[in-house]
Amino acid sequence: KEPNSDNKLTKLLVVDDEEIILNIAADVLENEGYQVKTESNPLKALEMVKKEKFDFVLTDINMPEMNGLEMVKKIQEIDADIGTIFMTGYANLETAKEAIQTGAYDYIMKPFELNELRAAVTKAVEKRRQQVAKSDVGKLNRLSDLVEVLYTVGDKASLLKLSLGLALVNSGLSTGFISCWEKKSGN
Repeated sequence: KEPNSDNKLTKLLVVDDEEIILNIAADVLENEGYQVKTESNPLKALEMVKKEKFDFVLTDINMPEMNGLEMVKKIQEIDADIGTIFMTGYANLETAKEAIQTGAYDYIMKPFELNELRAAVTKAVEKRRQQVAKSDVGKLNRLSDLVEVLYTVGDKASLLKLSLGLALVNSGLSTGFISCWEKKSGN
């Protein structure tokens, strides 16, 4: 089966103190086309997140240096947009509740089936795409409404300046330009 080409845009960080889990997860997810980095030490994983942008972190909950729940809270202070999928062999109601409170996309029980891992990541990536698409549509609708108001007022200079400013803010850019022309009438 060919990996989904959209997956290669998704960067995953897998954190687990068990080397076998790191290797299995990396193999399975790389075969699905994801960019995967692994780390067995949660403190080193935090350093990686400071230096590199990841879309999701898949982490064990029970690890020696720092548990996965604590690590994810610290990761979210560094990058609030990173998604989380927890993997654990020691599930209980408290850790499940805490995982949900951190905004986890999923919670996988070890030992897991490879299809469970694939499905959890696929579902999380798709959910993230839908959230981003809804957010972008909302921003475009607000921009469109504002442009319509300015257009009816008839102030073209303000309309252009505001349109450029809003486009820059909504796209996260600092500079840009607008090119326009006016159709000359033959009269």
